[in-house]
Amino acid sequence: MYDPEELALFTRVRSEVHKEFIAQQEKTKRLTLIIGSVSFISGLLVLGFYPEGRAMTSIPAAIGLVIFAAGAFGYNRLWGKGVNFEFSAEK
Repeated sequence: MYDPEELALFTRVRSEVHKEFIAQQEKTKRLTLIIGSVSFISGLLVLGFYPEGRAMTSIPAAIGLVIFAAGAFGYNRLWGKGVNFEFSAEK
């Protein structure tokens, strides 16, 4: 019914394809973590070094970068509060 040589070839080729798939998946995860880290650090730098008088544009931009970074890290929900500041994140 099945040729043993073809079955061996199929198994070998399928294993190579699966190995390549796993390698590419890990590369994608690393790239996502790098992009998230750069966004998070950029957001913190914007918050720390924005010029005087530019708070109305710098703070929302920094918050946007931090939220983007949280999404890249896999967080689905971010919560925040006011005055005494309460924050939580959920994966």
